[in-house]
Amino acid sequence: MKKDTKSSKTKKTKKAEKEKSSLLKKILSVLLVLAVLAAVAYIVIDAMVDDGRTVAEVIKEAVGDNADGETVSSTKFSFDAYSDNVFEELNGGLIAVSASAYQVFDNTGEIVGRGTKAFSNPSADSGPGGAVLWSQGGKDVMLVSENGATKAIDSENSVISADINDDGYVAVAAEQSGYKGIVTVYDPEGEAAYKWFSGSGYLMDAAVNNSNTGMAALTISDNGSRLVAYSFGSEEEQGAYTESENVYFDIGYISENRICAVSESKAVFVNGKCEYNAEYSFEGWYLKDYSLDGNGYAVFVLGKYRTGGENKIVSVDASGSVKGFVELSGEVRSVSVRGRYIAVTYADSVALYNSSMEELGRVDDAAGVEKALACTSGNLIAVSANGAVEYDF
Repeated sequence: MKKDTKSSKTKKTKKAEKEKSSLLKKILSVLLVLAVLAAVAYIVIDAMVDDGRTVAEVIKEAVGDNADGETVSSTKFSFDAYSDNVFEELNGGLIAVSASAYQVFDNTGEIVGRGTKAFSNPSADSGPGGAVLWSQGGKDVMLVSENGATKAIDSENSVISADINDDGYVAVAAEQSGYKGIVTVYDPEGEAAYKWFSGSGYLMDAAVNNSNTGMAALTISDNGSRLVAYSFGSEEEQGAYTESENVYFDIGYISENRICAVSESKAVFVNGKCEYNAEYSFEGWYLKDYSLDGNGYAVFVLGKYRTGGENKIVSVDASGSVKGFVELSGEVRSVSVRGRYIAVTYADSVALYNSSMEELGRVDDAAGVEKALACTSGNLIAVSANGAVEYDF
């Protein structure tokens, strides 16, 4: 009997197609289950987050580096190179300001604002609500939003310092004829919201709280350093902290109700009414760098000697307790803090840490990097002379 080869081949083909279809259905079913599980996990994690962190940040903090341990550059910034450029991170973007010009980049690396306004001694400060640019000792002050919009503020006096809070309110400390200084608080539109005149001590610095309801100012006189707090809408001081044996030169709100003041020998922590809370002594170590931009903590770079030798980076909370530290044999070129993240620039590398000084990622080939900037998202921007790269670990 002759075998029907055509019929046999057709049956085999149909059987193969049937098996293939069945396999595809199984794969799709597995993928569907995995997708559902991922969605459920996301919702569960989201429900667990109660401190303002995003789900992505919680996951990143839990797992650390990616599986292969490599960093991935996500954004590049190309700016005009000036020798006096000062840089600030702004919501994943970048601001570069010099004595000749300023440039504003969004978080994709695109330039969204630029100008030629001169800042003879450029300085900058930024936060989630925007940035403030000013000329140290000059009268030029400018507010900058993340989309590049600007608002010039005409200061009648030489500016000592400027500080911006999370919502874009700015405290400008300046000289004032007939007084020892003046603090003017501006809202995000550049309108003056509050003024305070210092009559008993020379003004050193000022800051706005994150509820936009009050400010603190630091003054110095023959009686020592004085930290005073005021509530908007009132001319009566809420409280003051005075120390005759120490000269403090900088202050900042590390939380809504905690202020940190820094001197060469220690840091002191007070509450919103400037009542003493705690302190952290540098215990004979030299203060080389610091940041008051952490969420509930401050960071100090301390050296056993003024240059070279043994160094350490210490994270300190508002109770004066050490959250974490890293001991080093080499120099630290710069430190940058944003929220819960700390970026450190070394001689040939940059590294990102959490608030407990646990390393989250590192770029080893970074000999040309002048400064690393921490981002609120947990990314890191490595800035060199002619450009910058944002790394997503």
